[in-house]
Amino acid sequence: MIQLDRIQLKFADKLVFTNLTWTFPDTGLFLLTGPNGAGKTTLLNLLTTTLVPDAGEITFTNEAQDYFIVPHEPFFYDYLTGGEFLDLILKTRHVFDRLPAAQQLCVQTNLANALDYQIITYSLGMRKKLILIAGLLSGAKTIFLDEALNGVDVEATGILMAQMLQTSRTSLIILISHETELRPYPYTGILSLQNGQLQQLPT
Repeated sequence: MIQLDRIQLKFADKLVFTNLTWTFPDTGLFLLTGPNGAGKTTLLNLLTTTLVPDAGEITFTNEAQDYFIVPHEPFFYDYLTGGEFLDLILKTRHVFDRLPAAQQLCVQTNLANALDYQIITYSLGMRKKLILIAGLLSGAKTIFLDEALNGVDVEATGILMAQMLQTSRTSLIILISHETELRPYPYTGILSLQNGQLQQLPT
């Protein structure tokens, strides 16, 4: 569980959040939307403790602090192959037994033939697929995805969304996106961030 209690944050003279209060449960898939500049990535930085609020408190259960983040522009060791990257993440996370499942997702998303190539040769969409597969099978209790499907083809998006729904049975996933094509999926909740506040939208 992640609980935000009366969060306030401002940059220079701009007030980003005022008394923002919200609770995310232990599991579920949440879509976080909002106009550009609303503070979606800033909220993500607060949730991952990259930023500290000016006032208020963010409380995590112990499990919620075990998180995996896919930033808007993911960092890679470019001279690893895709296969080496998957091995590294799954071994580091102590879930190497999930490698066959990761490889199967690579097949389904047309990434398998690229796993022997260095990541530096990958397109944006290929990089996003790779880190999403790693993150969704990482075993993390909380997974933050910032525009993680940007650049991913439609067919692969559907496959990865299905995996998100499966993973969200045991983990909390917060997906930040402005893409309207992602709205029809059966989320636990759809949240809109506007004027420094979160609002629940119809699912």
